[in-house]
This record gives sequence, structure tokens and C-alpha cells, in this order.
Amino acid sequence: MAFPIWQTDSGSLGTLAENTTVRIELEATGTGITYSLVSGNLPAGLNFLTTGVITGALAEVVETTTYAFTVRATNADNKITDRSFSITVEGADQPTFSSNASLLFSCKPGQVVDFQVLAEDNDPGTVLEYSLISGQLPTGLRLKSDGRIIGIAGAPAIQVGDNLEDWIFTGPVELVGTYSSTFTLRVTDSIYSTDRTYAIKIEDPRGYTADSTLVTCDSDVATVDSYPDLPPIFLTDPDIGTLRHANYWIYPLKVYDPNQNKDIFFQIVDSTNGGYDNDLGNYDNGNNLGYDASSGGTTISGITIDRRTGTLKGNLPIIPAIRQNYDILVRAYFTGDDGSYVYSQRTYNFTVKGDIEREIQWISGSNLGSVIVGSPSQLKIQAELANGTQDIYYKLTKFNLPPGLTLTSNGLITGTTGKRTTEIDENNTTWDGGSTTLDKVYTFEITAQNANGTLSDTRSFSITVDQRTRGLFYDYWVKGLVPLNQRAVFEEVVNDYSLFPIPTLYRHDDPNFGLNKELRTLIAKGVKSVDSDLLLQALNLNHGKKIYYFGDIKYAQSRNPDTNELEYEVVYVELVDPLENSIGSPNLAQAIVRSYGGTEPITADSEIITADNTYLRADLSTVELVYPNSTTNMRYRLDEFLDTIRTGFLPDWMRSVQSLTADRLGYTKAVVLAYVNPNEGARTVRRLKNAGIDLSSINYQVDRYYVEPIYKYENDTSFDSRVTTWKDLTVDSETLDNKFFVFQRDNIT
Repeated sequence: MAFPIWQTDSGSLGTLAENTTVRIELEATGTGITYSLVSGNLPAGLNFLTTGVITGALAEVVETTTYAFTVRATNADNKITDRSFSITVEGADQPTFSSNASLLFSCKPGQVVDFQVLAEDNDPGTVLEYSLISGQLPTGLRLKSDGRIIGIAGAPAIQVGDNLEDWIFTGPVELVGTYSSTFTLRVTDSIYSTDRTYAIKIEDPRGYTADSTLVTCDSDVATVDSYPDLPPIFLTDPDIGTLRHANYWIYPLKVYDPNQNKDIFFQIVDSTNGGYDNDLGNYDNGNNLGYDASSGGTTISGITIDRRTGTLKGNLPIIPAIRQNYDILVRAYFTGDDGSYVYSQRTYNFTVKGDIEREIQWISGSNLGSVIVGSPSQLKIQAELANGTQDIYYKLTKFNLPPGLTLTSNGLITGTTGKRTTEIDENNTTWDGGSTTLDKVYTFEITAQNANGTLSDTRSFSITVDQRTRGLFYDYWVKGLVPLNQRAVFEEVVNDYSLFPIPTLYRHDDPNFGLNKELRTLIAKGVKSVDSDLLLQALNLNHGKKIYYFGDIKYAQSRNPDTNELEYEVVYVELVDPLENSIGSPNLAQAIVRSYGGTEPITADSEIITADNTYLRADLSTVELVYPNSTTNMRYRLDEFLDTIRTGFLPDWMRSVQSLTADRLGYTKAVVLAYVNPNEGARTVRRLKNAGIDLSSINYQVDRYYVEPIYKYENDTSFDSRVTTWKDLTVDSETLDNKFFVFQRDNIT
């Protein structure tokens, strides 16, 4: 038979706009042509079907991008012809300001400002930069490249860096009445830019009365007993950080005097509204200025403050715990020109660490990574004791993991997450121009502790749910109907930890990995949800009870599809389909050939044709065609009627390039025995061989599909609300995980 002949010209398949729906049909002529993507990448959002159709919705692109790829056409004789194509996606978006009001904000002189100007760009991974292109901000304020406006309104300063503590203030706050500053900002994504004119209003403070309250943009509250004196402004960040216990500590605080003519003093305020180091004598205890416990810390003894310089100092206590959080409420004050008491205060917090040898140290970062919808989680939490003498145990203490995932006590995050339950009409409905997403990032807290709970630490983590394909998809499995004596042979092997030592197993406590103790084989992964009529048509032909034989025990490598890092290896038994060989599979339909040359119909009582063909049934009156139920033909029927077997859903080990062959396995007929750690596959196979393990006596008979939804947590995943029966096809009406489809027994027409 000739090689496939391409009808679709090579080269560009077109220039397309992002966010558009695409359907491109590739064509090559020949018998039984199937198509596969052998190199390169499609644009994000597109899927390649074995029928040669490229379909999907193009995702956003940062800039106009051309994607090159090669497609292979394979005919029924396994002869191939490759052709290269490309698709160009254009549509880099222009950023837009989402701070819509022309007046960004109003504030008063001496007010601390930290205001975020908002803009958005739908292109993925875009970093926006802001700049001032005309006009001026009010005195004391500056625009950062990330769009934050920071500073102290009206305070002239040499603005060094992004921290107010580093600024050099050169004079008092300007008091010039109410005015507005108008200016134009530009936001750019490095390709396109957008300009917008805004204003900031500075209000005249002279309307203050003795009971006025001044609220700053950073949520610090400063009260003013009289005007014109403005209260001191703390510049030092309230989060001091982590300190080691049993040490002498010195920490200077920096304060700006907006009046530039006051002698400022400092004191620590205790939890009973009393002040330490307060030499003013007539201290006002009646304004609820006591210890602020909002951050959850405790008071600390032995720490004082230099009343003139504002330096915190003292001996940090010895603590028996690993960590202890502390708060110190500090007040800065002066006596006004009219004898009034003018002050502001800030709560400073810090953590004191205990004995480092007893400390739990986290290895995992706060961002654990992502899980792909429909793929088993491979994430884990890791911490250790500094001295490494005890095991660490983990528990979820606040909020939830993504649906379907579970934390084990040894830190594995197991399970398969489903489509987000808050998704509406397959993401066709968006909010805020698509900038608002639902339930994509899950944040939660995990506590690590030793066996007796005397040492523990809690940290916040996050997981991103990556839903790469819209719609509902299923996996189709077959499970072996194996005689009890043969099943016992299999179970004896997979329960023998001398053959599969626990230290060699990958995620041995994870039901999706470790040892596989179930006799089952994947036939198709990523089959699109369809109605019952199409399902009936798919199973009507080339499906019947069949037998596989156990072949060689092999291993394969599984690599991370993004980094190509070797993650684990799979030890499996290769299944032998008696209807397939190195040449391939029989045709979908086989005509009955009469060796004696006759043309009359074959009847059930014929003495010429003997009933030694498993495709023939004695209750049929005539026979013209048989439909061989090879695995290839079964997969073809599913692909033909159920649109489609998605290569991207195959397990990573079937899609990974193998070191020994420099090629991908592709779909593999197999029963997995174990998932093992990197570089343990060959040793495990050798261990099984040396032990004389031979599974070839097992006859693996199958007669039905077991269907598992990839998105197990969809609210409306029920296939049918009742028991449905079509001819010899039965659908179990229990949960979707338990549904099965019995093969048709009619494979002859």
C-alpha cells in the first residue's frame, strides 16, 4: 500500500486572533488515516484530534506569536508521512486603567499615603509599569513603577528608595490651604501603553478642632488635641522581624516631626494604660491608649525605650517555646506651644525564637505549585527538625485544600481535583472583563509537629488549580476477569515488599501511586462526555469479550512535562493482544472469504464453515462481515463516536521521552505493578526477574468498560438519572465512579 498523501499544504494555517474559536481540518488521503502531533506545540487552548482536526478556543498571548508543529499521517498499514505547519496568534491587549475616578483620593497635610493605582491587562504573565508623564504629584508624594503612590502629604524630602525610613526630610509639612494637583500617568506592558489624567486633593487642615481625628492611608490613627501642631509620624516599619532569645537587643526607631521645631520624646505604653519612662508627670490615662493586642502578641519584660532617641533596648528573655510573638506599643509625643499633649503611637511586633536545635524548619515554600484538573496530585509538604532526630507529622489546621485533595500525616497531598464547583457555563460567563476568577488559588494553613506534640509550627500555603481544558471528560478502563488461582498469583507478587521495598516506592502512601494492587488497564483517557445514542454506536462495533495475555515486565520513566525532570518510574506488565502484532491491527471490518469460491450466504447450519471463529455467532442466519475487537479498533470506535481520545490526558509516563529509546511510549497496553522512585525501575525489574516472577500464565479476560470521570467534583456529573438499558449495554445507575458498560456481543453483520 502507498504512503499517505497530504492534501493540506504545508506552512502557515493562518493568522488568528486570540480568544477566538478555531476548527481546522487537516487532510491526507489513504486508507484508515489517523493523525498525531509528533513535534512542536499548538497554541494554548487548542487540542489536536486523531481525526486531523485542530479545535478549541485560542488563549490570550502576550505578543503576536507563531507556533510551529509537525503532524504525522498514518495509514492502515502503519506507513507514515509527516508535514510541518504553523499557526500565528495575534492580539496583545492594550492595558487599561481600572482606577476610574478622576480624583484618586483626598488627604490632609502630614498624612501617610500608600495608594495603589489600578490597571489591568488580560495578556498572561504581563508586568505593568507606571510612570508620570506630565504634571506633578503633591509635595511629599512619589509614584513607584508598580503604581503605588507613597509618601507623606506636604512633607518636602529627598526621596531615597521606597521606604519612608530612608527618606531625608528637609523641612516642615507645607500648610498652604486646600489645593489639587493634576497629573497624567502612563501604564505600559512594554508593547502598548495607555495614558490617563488624575488629581489628588490636599485639604486645608485649619478646620481641625481639639477633638478632631486624623486617619492616615496606612491605617495608623493619630489624634490631634490642637492645631497648628501636627503629631509625630513614625517612619520605621511596624514589623521588626525575628530575634534570637537570650540576647541583648538594640533597635532604633525613626520618627519625622512634621513641625520641625519640637522636642519629641518616647515611651512604651503598657496594657493598663500606663506609660513607662514618662517624665511629663501629668500623663493622660483617660484616652484608651493601652496595650494593643490586635496582632496576637504578648507583653515582654526587660525591654525599655530611650525617651530621647526612641531606641528600643534590653535583654530578650529565654523562652521554652520554639517561637513567641510579642507586641510593643510605642508613643511619640511632645508638648505643644499652648501646653497641650500631642502624640501618635504605633504597635511594633516581633518574634523571638527559642533553641534552634529544637526548631521545626520548613523546606517547602509557601507556594506549593499547581495541580492539573483530572491529574493525580504529586505535591507534598516538607519540614524537618534542626537536629533531625524525630519524625514530623502534618495536619490541616485552617481553611481547605482544593476539592478532592487530602493531606496525609506524612505530608503527601493526595487525590485528584475536579473542575471548580463555582464555574458557570464552562467559563463562558466572565466578570470584570475576565479579570475575576473563581476558586483558582486555594490558601490554607498546615501545622507540623513532632510525635508528642511538644514542638510545632504553622505556616500558610497555597495551591493553584490549573484547568487546561473545558468540558467534562472520562477515562475508560477494563478490569480483568481472572480465575481465583491466577488472581492469587498476581496478588502474591504485588504484596511482596521484598520485591518492592517501601523506600523504593514513589509516594507509597498515595492511593494513586505506590503499589498498584488492582488488575485494570487504561483503554482511553480523556473521552468527551456524550449522549447515550453515540455511546451505543461506539460500542456496537469492534467490541466484544476478549482475552489479553501477560507479556514482559518492563519499566518506563515519567518526566515533568514542563521541566522534563525525572519524577518517578513505572514498573508494568505489557499486555499482549492476540489480535495485534508488530505489523499492527486487523482492519475495522473483515469480509468473510469462502475458500471454495461460493457466493451464497453462510447459514447457521452450514457444514462448510466451522464455528472455530470467535467472531461468529451460531444464532445468526447470515454472515458477511466480522469486526475484530483489537485494542486499536476499540480505541478507534471510541474516538470516532465519542470525540475524542485526548493525547494530552494520557499519564505522564506514556507521554515522556524515554532515555533508552529517545522516543515517547504513547498509549501502552499495560497493567501497572508499581510506581517507584527515579532510577529504581531497572533495579525493580531485575529484582523480579531474579526472583523468577512469571505472570504469563494469567489469562486476562475483559467484557466491559469501567468509566471514571476526570472531573470527579462537578456538581452535575450524573450521566443519567435512571437505569438505562440498550440491547446488551447496561449502565449502572449508582455513582459515576461505579458505572460500567458491557460490550456488545454482536460483532458480525
